[in-house]
Amino acid sequence: MRNILNPRWIIIINTLPIVVLFFLFNSQFNIIKSLLDEASIKLWSTFALALGIIGLSNFIYAFYLIVKAKKISVWYGVIALLVYIPFIYLYGYHLNDIIPFSIPQWMVSGNIFLYVGTFLMPTLAYSLFILVAHFTPKDKEYKVWVNLLIAMGVPITGFLFSKVILPLWHPVESMFFIQSAIVLVIVATLLFFFFLIRAIVILISKKTNSWTKYQLVWKIPITILLPLLGLAVNNGHLFNEYTAFRSGVFGDFNNNWFYILAIVNGVLICLPNIENKNYRVLLFLGRSITVAYTFYFFLVFLPFLPFSVMAIVAMGSGFLMLTPLLLFVIHIKELSKDYTFLKKYFLKSNVIAVSVIASLSIPTIITITYINDKSVLNETLSYIYTPDYTKEYDIDTNSLQKTLNNIKNHKGRQSNLFGDSTPYLSSYFKWLVLDNLSLSNKKINTIEKIFFNDISSNLASSIIEKDNVKINDISAESVYDKTQNVWKSWVNLEITNYSNENWLTEYATTINLPEGAWISDYYLFVGDRKEPGILAEKKSALWIFSQIRNINRDPGILYYLTGNEIAFSVFPFAKDEV
Repeated sequence: MRNILNPRWIIIINTLPIVVLFFLFNSQFNIIKSLLDEASIKLWSTFALALGIIGLSNFIYAFYLIVKAKKISVWYGVIALLVYIPFIYLYGYHLNDIIPFSIPQWMVSGNIFLYVGTFLMPTLAYSLFILVAHFTPKDKEYKVWVNLLIAMGVPITGFLFSKVILPLWHPVESMFFIQSAIVLVIVATLLFFFFLIRAIVILISKKTNSWTKYQLVWKIPITILLPLLGLAVNNGHLFNEYTAFRSGVFGDFNNNWFYILAIVNGVLICLPNIENKNYRVLLFLGRSITVAYTFYFFLVFLPFLPFSVMAIVAMGSGFLMLTPLLLFVIHIKELSKDYTFLKKYFLKSNVIAVSVIASLSIPTIITITYINDKSVLNETLSYIYTPDYTKEYDIDTNSLQKTLNNIKNHKGRQSNLFGDSTPYLSSYFKWLVLDNLSLSNKKINTIEKIFFNDISSNLASSIIEKDNVKINDISAESVYDKTQNVWKSWVNLEITNYSNENWLTEYATTINLPEGAWISDYYLFVGDRKEPGILAEKKSALWIFSQIRNINRDPGILYYLTGNEIAFSVFPFAKDEV
């Protein structure tokens, strides 16, 4: 546990994540900055400057400690909590101004609103570990059950407060009470995690008593049963009332490999640490390989850890959100034990190098698989649209089917936190395989018809109404433009959907322009706002229209078909809507 006070951890846990966070948000800012107002741009600059100062201060402190060969002070843990918690809170408070709702969803990269929590939460967790290490000296005996009792007392107290006191308490609604409640929740959460982590550390550090003798009693539930139960709950196999989505609340983890790795990872952690060199080398390799799996779920659930206490109070299954944290602590502790044992027989640098290479095995396999998927997709498109008749094509249909399913999930409407995607892996897939692009529905259906003799029902065109949609009013205003020697006219259409159906429909028609006439501008009322159209390249405009339509916003589009024939579409068009 004392190794956690090595200042190099600050560079790994704090500096590197902040660098990645800056890269991600800089890319996002460059995409949407033209749509941000002055106040939003100022917020971006303020948060970037604040995070830069915080990150640089951490790096300088770590560098100083490394040069002086000193350990991290307990005050670092305290100060980090006092700095990062307000930063994350303020970010959440201003999130609607940082990335306004007016920004189209297709312009926002993945679940970027979670990235601040994902990449800064490790520092908060690390700060708690520092405090636990400081307040749990080795020369004293501590009771595991006492710390567990205190930790469990926090959600129990919260539950009793919400059921008994809160219904009888009618405070004056004010910002003071709201902020006080937030501070109270933060303090309760910190206390819960402090004593929970402390209990786990004490538990896995026991060597001579019954905790060690019967360690499988608590290891098997935490490392095998709870991960499997968490996957089952998230994927809707249990407690369906909490997972009313096609994929789980936290993403799509239905792939069988998640279950297989959960079992393999748990078994490796539960295997005894026998004093045998060859056995421990194999065990160390296995645990190093699966640590990527443990770290992945730890990373996915990091932003939600502060809400786990409230989830436990609200519904008992909320404790499953803690499983990745508990599993991560135990996994790292077991790797530490293996390292301590093996460094007696091998060079430290070799042991570390083998562990790092092994831990990259799963990410490497995923990357190779995605590269193969990209190759198969490109070969498929080449076969259909630009075939080389001197070449024999051998298309991997399994890879192609998986790729098409992923693309369709990306194009689907987002009904939960991650839609029908797998957190981070889907974004990586979209970047590596698709270059952050997509395929049109027409191309997907063409590929499926050729290779699978099928057409995706969920990609069928939206219901288009023409007979039940009537023009209520039409007006025109014309002005002669002397500079261009042309007449410029606005043609204003008021359209009503008289359909008896309640579902959202797409209105589509064609307009035949007179010879010598063309359309130079366009507008659509979105609510009470008159939104001007954006002139864009045709394929890009059609793709954007499809993306916006997937989230039930209000897109409309005008584009040339052939000659003077114009296509016009508006979506969504509700019953009786004007």
